[in-house]
Amino acid sequence: MLKSGKPAPPNIGKKWELDELQLLLNNVQSELSIAEIALAHGRTEGGIRSRLRDMAYEMYLSGENIINILLKTGITRNELNDKIKRMKSPENNAQPVEYAAVKNVDNYSIQEMQSDIAEIKSDIKRIFELLKGLELA
Repeated sequence: MLKSGKPAPPNIGKKWELDELQLLLNNVQSELSIAEIALAHGRTEGGIRSRLRDMAYEMYLSGENIINILLKTGITRNELNDKIKRMKSPENNAQPVEYAAVKNVDNYSIQEMQSDIAEIKSDIKRIFELLKGLELA
């Protein structure tokens, strides 16, 4: 039972498996709400937000581009900055969460990567066109 009096979701406190982490990122990309994602994963909304921040921090540590991190996880720049500050604070002895799902290329084919890259290039072109339009206004 949660403090709110609602029954606890079935997966609250359970270890996150790699396939569930990848599904979480897919849910974010599908633009599901945090409430919908929490329901689908059997976890709390706070648990979902926390895991996304942890994953973003791991991506940051691995040197991933900040914009890609924010797009993949759906968190804000402020949320990522706060997480980085908390993890770097001297009183924090917590170990970063292992995040191997993004590093695992075995289940992510070259063809899928090429398709994703083409989509990203197209998005970047559209962004530049929008920016050019703003400069002319």
